[in-house]
Amino acid sequence: MGRKTDNVHAQAKRLYNYLRENTRDKEKFGLVYAELIGYGFRRNLWGMKKLGVTLSIMIWNRALITNRAEVNSLPGCEIDYHSGL
Repeated sequence: MGRKTDNVHAQAKRLYNYLRENTRDKEKFGLVYAELIGYGFRRNLWGMKKLGVTLSIMIWNRALITNRAEVNSLPGCEIDYHSGL
């Protein structure tokens, strides 16, 4: 690989730097700017996915426990959750 690979990487780096420096104008390259904003938003959402799922499960479990306690505290509404029905 060696020299040929190094040449390809150098060309890609020059192209990347050229594009980055010449597409900074938000008005002229509005679509590029909008896509970058969308990409950043999606990337941040994926990064927070584990936390979001964990919190959702915890809140759902808490709501389930709270609702069971409220139903069982009503007169005549005692539910046996261990009866298998």
